[in-house]
Amino acid sequence: MSQENTPDGPFTPTVEPTRLFRSPVVKLSSKKAHELEEMQECNLEKLVEYVRAAIEKPFCFDLINKPGRRTTCTCLQDLGEQIDDEEVEACAKSLFLFCKLDYAERKRMVKEWIRSGLAAQLMFQGMQRETTTRVFLLPGSTTRLICRNALCQFIGYGQKSWKGVVKLVKSGEDPVHGLKNKVGNKLNSKSMDLFHVFFTSMKEHALPRATKIVRTEMVDGVNTLVELREEEKDIVELPSSMTKRGLYNRFIANQGWKIKWDNKGRLLKKTEIPDTEQKVTASQLPSWSSFRRFWKSEYPKLVIQRPSADICDQCYVFANKHKYCEHYSPSELNRNNKKKGKHQEEEEDRI
Repeated sequence: MSQENTPDGPFTPTVEPTRLFRSPVVKLSSKKAHELEEMQECNLEKLVEYVRAAIEKPFCFDLINKPGRRTTCTCLQDLGEQIDDEEVEACAKSLFLFCKLDYAERKRMVKEWIRSGLAAQLMFQGMQRETTTRVFLLPGSTTRLICRNALCQFIGYGQKSWKGVVKLVKSGEDPVHGLKNKVGNKLNSKSMDLFHVFFTSMKEHALPRATKIVRTEMVDGVNTLVELREEEKDIVELPSSMTKRGLYNRFIANQGWKIKWDNKGRLLKKTEIPDTEQKVTASQLPSWSSFRRFWKSEYPKLVIQRPSADICDQCYVFANKHKYCEHYSPSELNRNNKKKGKHQEEEEDRI
């Protein structure tokens, strides 16, 4: 491939706006209000520059069939001569909203773009090639048409991503992330064995599960059928005094390590427990997120009992009867009781 046909500048196939802005956008919800606005403005300015760099290109690059090859399509050049600054900003805002979507939602949006593009190609069949290739709307516009390569450049899609969505369009399947409800690829077999041993041992601390026995009305009107209501089979409940983070600390301690968290739940450091064998190195310790994902995917029936369910029948009645008393101080309770006593005396006098 000659240097003339090689993409240059910020608009190469390797540049993907969803990857550049996805991580900062995900963290927007945890920022303060003024920081959130500043980050949004900064990302929008970068996306505006991104769009301007795109429409300055005199041709499109093939990103699907032969990535990196220069095509004869000039839709980007024509676009740069026609659109104004407002349309550029509208395109940047649309791309910013696209970056904020999760994996499945982005795939669904691209899926609808492809379906509408295929329908437009059928309508324009028999016309000039330029008309049959420019069947996709520019993000943020309702009138500007571009080719699929230009659309891929704007949304940051390459050959694999585009053909994957085309396959979903043909099969009619819904896009699902490959690691949904699964353990991450970074978790090795040794860590998985350690997890299995730990969670199997945790089942020994399970409590007897309370059941809800009810009678249901039969067809003949006789209430003789007894069954369980709202009961899931094979549920293993751990004591309500346990927590997920506490179990993770116990798992790390079993490997001979101790971890320290800050007040926001972030991991600060890992230290060795004295006079204890370290089964793995500090770098080999599974992360907190891997621990939670493994628990959710491999042991979904192992749950921690709700504190509200950890009481007997009499305690449950007592809790319902006095659940509002904790919001009042003793002096306020005495004052309320005196008022009630006065009202009762007045009613008795009236009678």
